[in-house]
Amino acid sequence: MSEKTIFLLMALIHFGYGASAQPDWQVQAGSYQYSMTVTSLLEMDGDTLRSADDMVAAFYNGEVRGVARPIVYIASIDQYLAFLTVFSNSVSGEEITFKTYNASSDQIADCQDKITFTDGNQLGSNTEPEVLSNLIIWDGTAWSTGSAPTSEQSARLIADYSIASNGNLDLQYLQVTENAAFTIESGENFTVVDLDNFGIVKVQSGGSLVTTGAVSGEGFEIERITTFDQSTGRYSIVGSPVQNVGFDMLGTGAVVYSYDESEPYHPAGNQGLSRFKTPDQLTMTTLEAGNGYFSAFTGDETGKVVFHGAINAGNIDVPLSYTNQGDAAETAFQGYNLVSNPYPTAIDFQHFIAGNAGTDMDATIYLWDDHGSETGRGTNQDYLVVNATLGTTDSRSGGVSKWDGYIRSGQGFFVKANSSSTLQFTDEMKVTTNNTDAGYFREAGVERYKLRLSDGVMSKATIVGFLDDATIGKDAVYDATMFSVADFSIGTQTVSGLNMAIQALPKDFEKPVQLRVSVPEAGTYTIDLMNVEEANESIWIFDQLTGLYHDLSESGFAFSSTEAGIDERFELRRVKEVLASDDTPLWHMYISEKTLHVKKRGTETTELRVYSLSGKRVFSGNIQNDQQIDLSHLEDGVYVLRAGEMVRKVMVR
Repeated sequence: MSEKTIFLLMALIHFGYGASAQPDWQVQAGSYQYSMTVTSLLEMDGDTLRSADDMVAAFYNGEVRGVARPIVYIASIDQYLAFLTVFSNSVSGEEITFKTYNASSDQIADCQDKITFTDGNQLGSNTEPEVLSNLIIWDGTAWSTGSAPTSEQSARLIADYSIASNGNLDLQYLQVTENAAFTIESGENFTVVDLDNFGIVKVQSGGSLVTTGAVSGEGFEIERITTFDQSTGRYSIVGSPVQNVGFDMLGTGAVVYSYDESEPYHPAGNQGLSRFKTPDQLTMTTLEAGNGYFSAFTGDETGKVVFHGAINAGNIDVPLSYTNQGDAAETAFQGYNLVSNPYPTAIDFQHFIAGNAGTDMDATIYLWDDHGSETGRGTNQDYLVVNATLGTTDSRSGGVSKWDGYIRSGQGFFVKANSSSTLQFTDEMKVTTNNTDAGYFREAGVERYKLRLSDGVMSKATIVGFLDDATIGKDAVYDATMFSVADFSIGTQTVSGLNMAIQALPKDFEKPVQLRVSVPEAGTYTIDLMNVEEANESIWIFDQLTGLYHDLSESGFAFSSTEAGIDERFELRRVKEVLASDDTPLWHMYISEKTLHVKKRGTETTELRVYSLSGKRVFSGNIQNDQQIDLSHLEDGVYVLRAGEMVRKVMVR
């Protein structure tokens, strides 16, 4: 080996000096007989290495055969190159692999490029350097390595790629070149740390794009099928998964409203109508990241909206407004803010709440479930109320069946702030699944009772729970206030008079819980327990109008209302409170599958009579102690039971 070659070699070989984080790659040049050179441009995850502390090393069977540092800037061609000498004791035939070190990220990457050693060979030049990269290439037919990259690897698409057709991917880094289109179909997902998009990335409605690092590029197309389409005036709450787009992206004929918390709610007046304002009224020109908007006549004939632009990624901060109106009647309605999931994938509700534990807001969200706003104004009972601990109430349209614990891409919802603060969306909240256009709901856990008010068509629910650390006041982590008790609703009331959609009480709470029931017209209604299978103990309803108790753990309770309005005649009592009461019921009756179940204290015989609402007696007989009576011959409807001084109405169906 010549002295000149040895001098050049010594200049290029790294002997372990410099930053301690650098790999200790070393080669003993004098131990080898043969050599070749490689003039290379180094690339890691799409970036050209250019730091004086960046490195490249050649390997054969894990043994270091060459090291180049520093990377040299060649001004005449404006490139950063590495001049590497590779050594061997074989004239030719050894397969040489490479690793690069990126000092700025302190990462070592395996290059996908390999060469065959040949003594005296000179690969690359200043004008046409060898590119050594860690990227696995998709050419439209196959991967450059013969198999798909793993979650620890990086890739480049130089041709179209479809998750559904070509296979699922989970990568450290992806580069989509300008001639490539990457499609994530409905029901499919793609997870990547860093993403550079110079082409097109299309996420169909129901597909999921999960990024956890840096994202660049504007060629994203994010589809979202909203609840209703361009032909209907029914509203969806939506937000944008991309940055800086105008409201016309929701549809040329879309009717859009933002929500202005600073306006008075007017609980005895228009109940928040003045808070809904057009973008023009608020001088807004773009959909702001993390904000929600009511939109009708949205998208195309299927309700599909296609958002074009750079996607939202990383932490998204959303200011929450809280305006003290200086009026006690307004207090319960202060702090409601309309927000939305800003990402092109679903987020986990529990992670959303946990991630905002330091934000002064209730651990509850309110999801819109339109019940027919194209024919008349929607009501505040069209919200599904979801609490992180006690679960989910229902909306008038039965929205509980759609809830599965995840907030879809672009889905809007209300949160309630208790002071002016900042809500944050983070990458840790993202999930790869549950971004479909519908969902399923199930929950279990603490002692809780989920009560449903129904008229046979509509239903609305409330939840009462009992926890060790709950108080009799409003607990932000557990409780959810009601927007309104008007229209069709059921809820409870705190000792301070707040109307609650979800209420937590102390575990040892022993007093009756006041129910607030509102019905739109005179008629027959039913209150039943939706989660009988998980109820820890019996829960009874007490009708203060009739003096009757009914065990909701056994069956639903039917009652008649003679007029529309709010009724406070019902109390909820746990079984130990009922048994401890001086007015413990002599009778306990319930109907299941047209069988009347009678449980009676005492041994005396009493005559039981059953009447239709027209006054016709349809059954009579003597009863003693526990008994079951077949009523299968009766038509569905409401009947009156009379036994001694006891009179009550029941629903037979």
